[in-house]
Amino acid sequence: MVPRAVDRSHAELLRDRGTLDAVGEALAHLHGRPSGARRPPARVAQPFTIGELARRLGVSVATVRSWERAGVLAPDRRPSTNHRTYDADDVLDAELAHFIRRGHHPLPLIATVVQEVRTAGDTRTLESALTDWRARVTARGLAMLKAAALLSDYAGARAD
Repeated sequence: MVPRAVDRSHAELLRDRGTLDAVGEALAHLHGRPSGARRPPARVAQPFTIGELARRLGVSVATVRSWERAGVLAPDRRPSTNHRTYDADDVLDAELAHFIRRGHHPLPLIATVVQEVRTAGDTRTLESALTDWRARVTARGLAMLKAAALLSDYAGARAD
């Protein structure tokens, strides 16, 4: 039972580090720093339709709809037709989501990252939170290493 709990804790720590990496890459993408990704899109003058957005990203319309269902995107709707419209901020969100998705990250994580970027106001706030989060994950990892050493010592003493 203890080995499985330890393994689950390590797996969780690894997932957290992956999430941190994804958020860090997303921030680098937003800043336009080189990270193997394209630069953020230019602002759009008029709203895009779902088909235009899908073509811009090189994905299917069904993919854009799945992102909306997952909470990654929240487009407005035209009152007369109920068709989706994507303004400049929506296009930026979609570009960011597409970038993170290319790293094979799950949609719930992508929705969280996009929402954090939206609500942070600016990327400096998000970078500060990211730095704090990294410190907590590192501290947890170090505590797990110390606990593993103590457990090993205890198990060795019991075996003698």
